[in-house]
Amino acid sequence: MTSEYFTVDNLPTFTDDPILETVEKAVPGFTKFMAQYSGVSFNDGLYRIHAVDQLRRITAMCIEAFPAYENRIICYSSNWMGHLFAIDPSDNNGKGSIVLFDSDGAGDFDIPFTFAEFQDKILFDDREELLQESLYEQWKKSGGETPTNEQCVGFDVPLMLGGEIELSNMKLSDMSLYWSINTQIYAQVKDLPPGTPIGDFRIED
Repeated sequence: MTSEYFTVDNLPTFTDDPILETVEKAVPGFTKFMAQYSGVSFNDGLYRIHAVDQLRRITAMCIEAFPAYENRIICYSSNWMGHLFAIDPSDNNGKGSIVLFDSDGAGDFDIPFTFAEFQDKILFDDREELLQESLYEQWKKSGGETPTNEQCVGFDVPLMLGGEIELSNMKLSDMSLYWSINTQIYAQVKDLPPGTPIGDFRIED
């Protein structure tokens, strides 16, 4: 991590898990990184590293929305809006690369850098694009709460249904529930032609 910029909000909560060994084979240093930062958030919730015992659950949540990545990725971190960052150990000539997942309808984006390059440089250099830092500052100044690692700040009216990226349309949400709702909405609108009027939606519990 770029320690000169990212300040730690809390102590790590590390538990060993075989999933670490799987990633470590392609990404040396990942286990050491998680031992230091598992469950830690930075800069008052701007960026969060998932606890080791949550990696499988959060990855499964992502795979439900993006099934093409099944058995390929491990989701290890997120930003305050619940956008997920994952390692694809098989990519980048076996050195592993990063994939960004956005449940608000924007999709998945390859970030063609190794895990070390991403954490040590790219995350800092491109923090506005990757972390939406300015919008978070606006959210906080407006009185918005700091999301916990299990929460995110999402959109009341989903962007896929015409919602706007503005503070009046944002709210604190449980991240798993927010992803589940967006996944169901996307499944119902993804094949509609542009400009199709949006009617009623059925969301399952």
